[in-house]
Amino acid sequence: MLGYVVPCKSELKLREFEIYNAYYCAICHSIRDRYGQLPRLLLSYDSVFLAMILSAPFEQRDEIETFRCATHPGRKRNIAVRTEEIDYAADLMLLLGYFNLKDDWEDESRLIGYAGERFLRRAYQKMLAGMRDKALRIKTCLTELHSLEQERTESLDRVADPFARIMEEVMDYPGLARVRPSTAGDAAPRDYGYEIRLAYRRIGHYLGKWIYLIDAIDDLETDEKKDSYNPLRFMRRAAPTCETDTEAGALYERLKLNLQLYLSEIAQVMELLPFKKNSPILENIVYVGLNMKTEEILCKLKENVDAESI
Repeated sequence: MLGYVVPCKSELKLREFEIYNAYYCAICHSIRDRYGQLPRLLLSYDSVFLAMILSAPFEQRDEIETFRCATHPGRKRNIAVRTEEIDYAADLMLLLGYFNLKDDWEDESRLIGYAGERFLRRAYQKMLAGMRDKALRIKTCLTELHSLEQERTESLDRVADPFARIMEEVMDYPGLARVRPSTAGDAAPRDYGYEIRLAYRRIGHYLGKWIYLIDAIDDLETDEKKDSYNPLRFMRRAAPTCETDTEAGALYERLKLNLQLYLSEIAQVMELLPFKKNSPILENIVYVGLNMKTEEILCKLKENVDAESI
């Protein structure tokens, strides 16, 4: 997820921060135990959000153990006991990493992409045994995304849609079908688990839109210098102007509104989900972390806007 979906660590309580790191270590061990050492190089904190939000609707409490980490030998570290949700998050992170490295080699002939794809090929084949259909759907969306970018499509919505559908697949964890209502006395309708999966897909859709747009803003200046594709370059040229506004200023306001809309949609769905654990950490990520990241990336664009207006 490109490193954007992280909490505001300074706002987490100490215990919450320990649990967050315990999930990270659990994902790392999940990869090591099932696929070996090298795939762990793709590990990122984005996967922790996925593991935690998929685990949140289940009654089972997090079991935390301690261990010695070779990377941090100074003191013992906490680790969450592996669950199906943690393994799923590890698999999806590796799957997306594999496709990204493969594209780097095929599209840009980057040697790191070739080497990474070769090293991950065995892990990819192993993953296919449990999620072939999902992997194929994600690959289809990536192919569509690549085609749109190669065509230098001017529509932001059109080019962001395949990535939104990729994130729908990422969030659509089959185990969510087992979720039951928060109140013990509530009778779960037959399609309750199905509705929960649809809600998670909706989160994935708007999170995908947010990630694609925030990454495009983050890369805009670099892409302009390299003459690389970025849909915002077309939007900047097409942005309306008036006597008191620059093209870049109009673009800034439009993008800010879009990002706020995506985060608002995610928050609305989050409020309806029957989370049974780790709600403060997830709320920190969605309500604080993503908003802080939005302001941070928009600030870069705002600096360019102010420079143009001088």
